[in-house]
Amino acid sequence: MNSTSLPAWVERKLETAPHYTDRRGLAQLFSSIFGSPYSHRTIEGRPYAWRIINGRAVTETRPAVEDEYARFAAAVEYRVNQKTA
Repeated sequence: MNSTSLPAWVERKLETAPHYTDRRGLAQLFSSIFGSPYSHRTIEGRPYAWRIINGRAVTETRPAVEDEYARFAAAVEYRVNQKTA
C-alpha cells in the first residue's frame, strides 16, 4: 500500500470512518466516496493486508482508501461526443 495524498472530499469521508473495516464496510465506503456501487466480493480480490478479529476479516481503512483512490485516479478518462440531428 502506498501513501497517496487524498483530496479534501475524501479526507472528510475518512474522518468519520472507523480505523479498521471489514469487506462490506469498505464496499459501502467506496460506494459513497466514488459514487458507483462496489460489491464486497470485489473487495475480496484487492491485495489488502487482512487481520482476523473476533472472527471477521478486517483491514486498515486509510491505506485501503488510498489504494482505491490511486486506482480511481489512474483510470482512463474519455469523452463521448454525440451528434444531434
